[in-house]
This record gives sequence, structure tokens and C-alpha cells, in this order.
Amino acid sequence: MIRQTLLLALVASCGGSARAPTFHEDVAPLLAAHCQGCHRQGGMAPFALETLEDARVRASTLARVVRERKMPPWPAADEPGCPPQLGRRSLSPEEISVFERWAELGARAGTPRPADPPPPFGELDHVDAVLAASGPYRPLPDADDYRCFRVSPDLAADRYITAFAIRAGVPTSVHHVQLWAIDDDAGEAALTAAEAVDSAPGYACRDINVPARYLTVWAASDPVRRHPPGTGLKINGGHSLVMEIHYHDDGTSRPDQTTVELELAETVERPATIVPLSPAAFELPPGQAHTRVGMTMPGLDHDALVWGVRAHMHGLGRTAVVSRLDDHGASCLLKIPRWDTSWQLMYFYDQPVPLPAGSQLSVECEYDTTSRHTPTLYGIRTVDEMCFAYFYVTSP
Repeated sequence: MIRQTLLLALVASCGGSARAPTFHEDVAPLLAAHCQGCHRQGGMAPFALETLEDARVRASTLARVVRERKMPPWPAADEPGCPPQLGRRSLSPEEISVFERWAELGARAGTPRPADPPPPFGELDHVDAVLAASGPYRPLPDADDYRCFRVSPDLAADRYITAFAIRAGVPTSVHHVQLWAIDDDAGEAALTAAEAVDSAPGYACRDINVPARYLTVWAASDPVRRHPPGTGLKINGGHSLVMEIHYHDDGTSRPDQTTVELELAETVERPATIVPLSPAAFELPPGQAHTRVGMTMPGLDHDALVWGVRAHMHGLGRTAVVSRLDDHGASCLLKIPRWDTSWQLMYFYDQPVPLPAGSQLSVECEYDTTSRHTPTLYGIRTVDEMCFAYFYVTSP
């Protein structure tokens, strides 16, 4: 009776079959569906998970990271009160059990079967313009180097960015990219003057101010940004864009020529803007396991819709909370309970969240400064800290 009970428990635990999971029948389909978009030869991940041996040598690690829900990566919380997010990456308890039992029972191979192609990842539906600097740039060694480059979509008329992809020339040194739009001839003239300061491509962003309209921000964890249907970011025909790249020294001093691919539309139903929110400056005391800063913007003077939110901190970050404040109190827009600098995504919603006139937006960041013996300042260097929220906003 005891053995029969154990057998029935085993059968129930593996979905009605006592068969030990194998790579080809059970693990490979999950890797193809959830992992190989990044973990493939030439992908953005540091190793591939395309073959039996790729996975077998990491079987226990795979079981652990899916059990802890570190992979597939999606740091934002999924909890009542926070808006449901588009494209959420997660495994079911049954799928997690496959990885755990595969590792526990010897990482068996099973019978080979035709491989499923990995899901499309990092590709646009169509490429309408490619932005590239005039030539490769060699980042400054031993420094956080912010370099700006004139890039041109060569458009005769206004267009809207509905999706974009960043192709980092040297992925190990490209920390993040921001795009700015030049909207008039005065901005073009200032950009030309900035480029003439030194002979290298582009100019030192933090030393020279070129008037430009903020467009968007990208990091390597978000290789393709697809904006919600019917929305897009406007760029003006006949004018340039500025690509700002934050380089950090990867020890190779290799020249970089990062490019941006744009998917464009002639018109969109709702033109969008990215609205950043951050404290102007702050100082974090050293030796604190939990220390917080935050910022609340003044109430909106018009109705709006927020379609998505992105948070940003550096390496000391622990948690981030982004909220909407109105007459009924605070409501969640985004919670990241375990901050990871490697995964900074723009989280779009299933449905936009209304922002009635008078609503306020806020961001609160928590840090762990126990590794520091002196105060940590607000700043752009990786040893500094930031507390940002970026809102993708349109009119109603």
C-alpha cells in the first residue's frame, strides 16, 4: 500500500506519467520556447542552450534559476493592484518541475527529435531606417564615457517610431543608449558646432549642451522595443537625431559602431512621449541595508494615458516602486521587488492606465549601501546612483 501511494504521488507530480523527463522530449521544447531567444549562438546571453551538452552541464543551475524565478527574466512583480503587463515571461509550476526533476534524475538525453526553431527575438517586422554614426569610436579607457553621435534617418517628412532595435557594436562596452530628436535649425547648428570640438566621431555629451527633445532610453536587456499598437514617438523630417551611448570600459579598447534600426509609421492614432521622473540630486548614507529616496511630480494639468513604465537605478538598488497618486490615494504602476541592473525593461500594459487631470506620478527607490564606507552621490557614473522612472504617455 505504501509503495502504491508513493507511485501514485509520483505519477501526479509529473502530470500523470511516472516517466523521468528527458532533454529531447521535455526540456528542449521549453528551452526553445523560453530561453533560446537569448541563449543561442550569436545571441545576447553569455552562453547557448541549444544542445544536450549545453544544457546538461548546467542542469542543476537551470533548475535553481527557474525555481527562484530569476529566469526567464522578468523582475517586475505580478500582483493584485499592479496593471497586467504585456509579454510577461514566466514558467508554470509544472514547467519548473520539469527542469528540477530532469536535473535530479540524471539529465537524461531521451530520443532526438526535430528541433523547434527558436522564437523570433530581437527582430523588427520591417526596417524603415538605420541610424549609424559617421565612423567607429574607441571609448575612453578606465572611464564612464558618454559619447553623442549625429545619426540621420534621412526622412523627408515626419514619421513615428513604432518599434526599434539597438545593434551594439561591442556589447560588452555599451551600457545603455538614449535617443534625442533635433527639431529645428538652431539645434542642427549647435550639433554641428559640437562635432567640431575634436576629431573623433561625435562629441562628449556631458561637456557640451545641444538643445534636443528627449525620445527614449534602451539597455541590453530590452533588445527590441515595440510600442503599443496605435502609438509612436514622433521624429521630424529633414532633421537629425542624437544617439547618446554610455560606454564602460570592458578592458579591450575595441572601437564601437552601434546602430539603431527603426520601424516607422506615417501616422499613429496617439503620438507618445517618454516622461522621465527623478530627484534632482540626493546623497545615500554608507553602511545602510535599507535607505530610500523618491520623487513626486506636480499634478497633471490635463487628462492622459500611461501605457508603460521603466525604472532605473545602478548597482546598489534593491527595490523600485512607481505609483499614481490621486484623490483616492496611491495605486501601483510598477513594483520591482528585487532589482537587477542586468534587466531594465520598459513594461507595457495590457491596457493603458488613465491619468485624470490632477493625478501625480511618483517613484521610490531603495538601496543597500552596506558595501560603501563613504556617501554615495547622485550621478551618471556606475559608482554613483540614480532613481528614475520613465513613463510612456499619450493623450486619452
